[in-house]
Amino acid sequence: MRQGHKVLAFLLAFTMVAAACGSDEAEEAAPAATTAAAAPVEVATVGEHLGDGSLGTVEVGPGEAIQ
Repeated sequence: MRQGHKVLAFLLAFTMVAAACGSDEAEEAAPAATTAAAAPVEVATVGEHLGDGSLGTVEVGPGEAIQ
């Protein structure tokens, strides 16, 4: 049983080393994302993107610390 544990530990260690030393060509070959291709999103009103208020509100008085 101990021999099986040693073999398993060796195989796991070898797999980790092989994965760490693997090639990163796929990451380098991928085109870089650009923001120029993305169309800007327009919001009709200022409050539209803030939600409907169903989660509640937080009121902070003048001079109060915000944590």
